[in-house]
Amino acid sequence: VPRDTDKEIEFGDFDIFDDPASPFSTFNFQYSNQAFKRLHDLMEFNTLNNIEVIKEAIKDSILQRRENPSRCSVSLSLSEIENK
Repeated sequence: VPRDTDKEIEFGDFDIFDDPASPFSTFNFQYSNQAFKRLHDLMEFNTLNNIEVIKEAIKDSILQRRENPSRCSVSLSLSEIENK
C-alpha cells in the first residue's frame, strides 16, 4: 500500500505515542473527525502493509494451540453451568 503523493505521506506522518496531550493519546477517547480519519487510515495502511505477517502469526498460533492445548481452558458451555 504505497503512499505516493506528498499529501498522502504528510497525512500519514504523525506521532501517536510520544505526547500525552496528543489527540491520539491512549487516555483520549474523543477524536475530531480528522484525528479519527488519520488513525483509521494508519491502521488500515499498517494492516494491509503487513497482511502476510499477520496471517503467518495467526497460522503459527493455531498450530501452537493444536500441538499444545492449554490445561487451563475454561468451558463456557451453558449446559454445564445450568447443571451445577
